[in-house]
Amino acid sequence: LLVAFAKAYALVLSMVDDLASIRGLHDLIGSVLEELKMHESVATKWGVDMESSEYSVPNQATSRYTEFLLEVARDHTGPVPVSATLAAMVPCMRLYSHIGQKLHFAFKTTMHENPYGEWVRTYSDSAMEEAARVIESLLNRHYEREMAAESSSEMHPAVVANYKTAMQLEYDFFDAQEPPVSLFCENSASSDSCTESR
Repeated sequence: LLVAFAKAYALVLSMVDDLASIRGLHDLIGSVLEELKMHESVATKWGVDMESSEYSVPNQATSRYTEFLLEVARDHTGPVPVSATLAAMVPCMRLYSHIGQKLHFAFKTTMHENPYGEWVRTYSDSAMEEAARVIESLLNRHYEREMAAESSSEMHPAVVANYKTAMQLEYDFFDAQEPPVSLFCENSASSDSCTESR
């Protein structure tokens, strides 16, 4: 999923001309590369070979999301190509930041001993929240520009559709996983948080 995001950012980068957007997208690509480093670090600690077929082949939910994202990013024919692509990416960024912050708050007293602590710290960090805000800002900026060029004030259906589809695919992605919730629940100081996380 992260590699697909890096590619999608690069495709959006090829469509923008203003320096602020170029810098923002450059920073977002850097954010993805940092996430990949974290995943590699966790995998190494757990003795997981990310190149093995067991882990390198994505499940169907992940494949559906990445295929949708790259298909949208490669389609430059519509009237709002930049904002349509960013709309397909914002849900992931916003959800990961939100989930990371919620998990960190719920399990902060035992995070140091939780095997998922590094993952949670990464996604609850202010840098992740800033990345989410950057892509949201880029979406708003380019949507306004593209719609101004179209002389329209109505919400473009491609932007709405891509956002909704991406949100549904995010739900499907999380729903398809089999997280060992007990690792959080056993270390949680809050039974309510544990129950909600199930």
